[in-house]
Amino acid sequence: MNWKTHNLHYVGLVKPLFALALASVVFASCGKKQEPEQTVEEIERAIVQQARDEREEIIRMSDFKENGSCQKNGHSYAYTIARTACDSLGIVLDSDGYRTVDNAIQLYITCDGALMFNKTFTRRAFKIGISDESFQHYVLSNMVFSRMTTSGLQFDVTLCEGSDEDYYMQFALTVAPDGSTNIAPLDVFEDDEIDRFE
Repeated sequence: MNWKTHNLHYVGLVKPLFALALASVVFASCGKKQEPEQTVEEIERAIVQQARDEREEIIRMSDFKENGSCQKNGHSYAYTIARTACDSLGIVLDSDGYRTVDNAIQLYITCDGALMFNKTFTRRAFKIGISDESFQHYVLSNMVFSRMTTSGLQFDVTLCEGSDEDYYMQFALTVAPDGSTNIAPLDVFEDDEIDRFE
């Protein structure tokens, strides 16, 4: 077989092979099934299932620690606030059915370097002006230093629903220099001169 015959033989094979490959591609693309569109009912079922799966998860707020200081009447105060998710406090079920591990918050205060106050708070300390039905859905979520008052150091404390922090209650916790405390709903705690302490 000379080069001319060999070349013609090669060309003769390429054309059928090319046609066969093209036909298989066309056949494969025609044979592909299109995914059926979901019905409204199927979409609603998927959304409900996703919400159910999310509710099965347990929300755990991250631990945090904050240090700060302030001065009043020639005295220097330093404080540490530490929040911890506490399994021993149990799981709180909010009004939407989501589950959250409750928190404990430790407040540690020194005055001129000496220990003035050291206590760990749970949400039970802030059950003031909340119905039992609402209170069962809240977790102790936050505590921040607010200001120095004539009665002592004031901290803002927040209780909220674990899955939605838009539902919350706030309280003012005041710690007097002798270590006594006063807790009141924040919206009615406006007077610096409150001297009622536990």
